[in-house]
Amino acid sequence: MLHDPRPASPVQHLTQAERAEAGRLISWLRTWEAGNRRLNALYGLPAGQRYDHLGALTQRDVQFTLVAPWRSARPERLTLVDLGKGEGMQYLVVFGEGTRREVWYLRPTTNFSLCVIRQVYALRDVDLNGRRELAFVIACGDNAQRSSSLLMLEFTASGAQMEALRFQEDNEVWPEGGQVRGGFQMLLKVEKGPTPRYTAQTLRRYGAFYFPAVHAYKVPPVGQAVVVKPEPQKLEFLRFK
Repeated sequence: MLHDPRPASPVQHLTQAERAEAGRLISWLRTWEAGNRRLNALYGLPAGQRYDHLGALTQRDVQFTLVAPWRSARPERLTLVDLGKGEGMQYLVVFGEGTRREVWYLRPTTNFSLCVIRQVYALRDVDLNGRRELAFVIACGDNAQRSSSLLMLEFTASGAQMEALRFQEDNEVWPEGGQVRGGFQMLLKVEKGPTPRYTAQTLRRYGAFYFPAVHAYKVPPVGQAVVVKPEPQKLEFLRFK
């Protein structure tokens, strides 16, 4: 199972220990900036996207923190920090704790301006190459046009790459000639391997719609599955440490 959209997204309430760890992380980032120990990578950000003032971060900017077994049974902490403070998808992804922290800046440059993250979880090495993999469930759009996608990120020692699978869409638009309503919801599965095999099983469908994963205007009948291919996404990233 890769993603089941039917259960409601869980809401994390930090424990006392997790709040303490989040506070230590924010203090570390502040000290990093205050002591002029910002890495040169920060200055490589495009104009208008430069975040030199890590000291402005507060504990409220920590979206969640969890411990997960990424590439093996050995657990590792993941913390997500909202660097954009609600203005666009710009995040710090922090692996590890203390002096062993690994910090990434991530900003998808595909048009996600009307999107919010609903859920984040670890993937267990889908392509069997030993690298960290992370999944973001995002919801986009407004009342008339809404969609949800699974963003899958893979991290190497020096880079990150992202792919997307859209699994839900609900549209109600009024083009010339009348109203068009349509949508679908898919259950995503994957067979692990050097070249993973992804499938999408129809949970519901209605009306007229476009299903980009298979480049067709109709998804299979409810209960049937189709092989799908993730779409590469543009991603701006920097590894700070």
